[in-house]
Amino acid sequence: MGNNFTIRTKTVALCITAGIVAMQADARNLQDARLGNYLIPGIFGQALAEGMSIPVFLRYKGGDQQEKQKVADAQVVLEKGSLMIKDITLVDNPNGATLTENTRTLISSVKDSFFSQNTRITLSPDAELNLDLRSFVLTLDVSEKSLSPTILSRQSVLGESSVQNFSSVLNYDLGVYRTQVKQGNNASNSYLNLDNTFGIAEHHFNVNGAFYGIGDSQQTQLYRAMYERDMDGYRLALGLVDTWNLQSLGSLSALNTSKVYGVTYGNKSSTKIRHNQYSLTPITVFLPDAGEVHVYRQGRLLNIQNFPMGSFEVDTSRLPFGIYDVDVEVVIDGKVHSRMRQTINKSFSGNNIEVNQKSWQLYGGYVHYDNRSRRTNTTTQTYLAGGAAAISIPEIFKATSVPAIFGLVVQTSSYIFDNNVVNETSANLSVNQFATLGWQGLISQGGRYRNIFSISTSLPDGYGSLWANREKSHIGDSLPVYESDAYSYGSTFSLSRFFERGGQITLSRMVDKRDRSISNNLEYSTALFSGRLGSVNLRAGIQRYRYDNQSSSSQRYVSLDFSLPLAAWLSTGVSSSNGNVRANLAANKSFDNSPLTSAGFNLAKLVKDKHNGESDYSASGYAAFDTKYSAGTLSLSRPDSNRLNGNLTARGSVAYSDKHLAASGIQERSGVIVKTDIMDNAVLSAQVNGRSYRLTGSDSFIPLPPYASYKVELMNHKNTMDSFDIVKGRISNVTLYPGNVAVYKPEVKQLVTVFGRMTTESGRALANAAVRNHIGKTTTDATGAFSMDVDKRFPSVSLTTEDYGICEVDLDLNQARGVKWVGDVVCAMQTILAQG
Repeated sequence: MGNNFTIRTKTVALCITAGIVAMQADARNLQDARLGNYLIPGIFGQALAEGMSIPVFLRYKGGDQQEKQKVADAQVVLEKGSLMIKDITLVDNPNGATLTENTRTLISSVKDSFFSQNTRITLSPDAELNLDLRSFVLTLDVSEKSLSPTILSRQSVLGESSVQNFSSVLNYDLGVYRTQVKQGNNASNSYLNLDNTFGIAEHHFNVNGAFYGIGDSQQTQLYRAMYERDMDGYRLALGLVDTWNLQSLGSLSALNTSKVYGVTYGNKSSTKIRHNQYSLTPITVFLPDAGEVHVYRQGRLLNIQNFPMGSFEVDTSRLPFGIYDVDVEVVIDGKVHSRMRQTINKSFSGNNIEVNQKSWQLYGGYVHYDNRSRRTNTTTQTYLAGGAAAISIPEIFKATSVPAIFGLVVQTSSYIFDNNVVNETSANLSVNQFATLGWQGLISQGGRYRNIFSISTSLPDGYGSLWANREKSHIGDSLPVYESDAYSYGSTFSLSRFFERGGQITLSRMVDKRDRSISNNLEYSTALFSGRLGSVNLRAGIQRYRYDNQSSSSQRYVSLDFSLPLAAWLSTGVSSSNGNVRANLAANKSFDNSPLTSAGFNLAKLVKDKHNGESDYSASGYAAFDTKYSAGTLSLSRPDSNRLNGNLTARGSVAYSDKHLAASGIQERSGVIVKTDIMDNAVLSAQVNGRSYRLTGSDSFIPLPPYASYKVELMNHKNTMDSFDIVKGRISNVTLYPGNVAVYKPEVKQLVTVFGRMTTESGRALANAAVRNHIGKTTTDATGAFSMDVDKRFPSVSLTTEDYGICEVDLDLNQARGVKWVGDVVCAMQTILAQG
């Protein structure tokens, strides 16, 4: 046995020795390789021969930046005594510099290319690859011409819906009116408008209708029953639609309120998200090294932004809206590297169509045509076919010596129905930051037309504004469009530009040649006082009106408005109408964190009665409410001694999703139901894209506009004593389409910090006892005192004494908010454990 063990040991030793000798022989066979002035060890050379992957870092030619922007991964191979790039793969860095397409193509073409003198591969006069053999770092050295500015996206397409199950949102508007007349007939009326949107993922069906005269001469009206799918930049809708849902680029004013059973398709889509917070004209800067960009306006620093090496667009979303010049400085290592002057253009609105993109819609269907111009109660059934298109040009012309024309929007719609061929076109032009021109036109066969021209301009330095409108049409009785021949103009001047508290004066004149009416208005307003105790404003005006060449009537008024602390507002004044003089007194007050949001009243006393018969006084009052489930207004008025009027309005929404039902006083077509199971009127807060919502009770519905993505974050409410521990699901991200209702089920613990003293039934303090619940533990002190956090849903605590006694106590936390003193907690021992 011992001899066999000795033989096996010697055999193993001989094998190990033979292996070491063989490895040394292989190492001697690996010859060192010389690359330039450097000698590469044989083992490292073998690794290079097999191929080595190394990163490629971006560097500005002549620069010495310390940052490392990775732009590619390269496989370097030692072949025939020289280094070559066997393969190279570009890497996208969303926060780094962007290479031009030409440079990217050149980089991709260097596969199987040898380094010149083992250190350089020239791509172009503006870009080359350099390999530092000492550190074996591969860099792409570029000039400014090889970099493309990183431009912020002005538009994106909404992704898929986060809600794949069936859900719905019902919006409602309720109104009730009642008037009582002395020695006359009382009257009442009511309405209920309903708008219900059913959704499954990106598909939805919308029904809109109304009930009138509820409980009396009840009537119903269905306005819309429409299927819609708007996704990936294209919209399809069909069913019973109104003219706005049929198309939203041009106008269909000749159709009036006719019902349309039709279909529409086009690229005017709500899923195209337009980022209008950026300047229409991008401001780009180049940084040869990592540094800062400072933005100044009239010498005042507006913004500082940090960038790595490269060419980037300045984020103008943080800058004020308007059209103005700014100075942009590039600062590197505390020194100004470059300076330029640019123009911020954030006033041109792109709400109707996408900037620099042609939008179109095709539509058609069957129309119940109500031609009110023929003064008949009958409707005509006819077919409709048409199309609409729109285009916007954010910047038409710009030169240093003349103002820039910044925005042009052209929209047109052509359609055929009931033997009518109609085209409606509009154009809006924004000239610099001071003037806007507009035109709306309608033409049809038989010489029918309508033209509406408008112009408005703002005077420099806030001195005021001017505006004018002109409308003229010749329609006849073939289209339900009223004849018109009118013009108006007006101006506002700021006298405060000349002297302190000068206020402003507004003048306007309206002339309607068709109705033979003329209206002239003059109003003056100023702030007499403004301070810590409140403010006092003065308003005075004259209105003169004449109709159908009759004698003119006039009204005069003088009013003092008092704004007091604590959201109170008081106004008093005198008004005159056709010689009758009234004294007026009005007041209102707002309430925070209350179901009653505001309330107010108005009193008017007849001081001088030129034409006898008017009531000696009138009064009115209102109260506005906003609760978790509904919002609205209740108002009462006494216009004279014979009438008393009252009305109630209420609005809100009800949402259903995944067997959950919740309501809100806000109206939208999608939203989020948050299940929190909050007790005792406690309040939790939800931040949705920066806006705060109060959450109470077991379920809370947060109505949100559709066609958007939201970040929902739960947190403790800053104005309450309630304390919550959000264990899971603090943040949720959702994408909502119409009818979508996401159900959000976070794990929330409603905490109360309790203080008290543990005692026995005889009143003896339980010192040094362990107190536990399902979320934590603590130990009583020498007097039996303790403090700990308790989840209100599980208010039980257990206690273990030093002699192994155990008891369990249910704490009374009803209506407890944040902190509660529970006093002496009597603990009756349940179990005594045997001691060993």
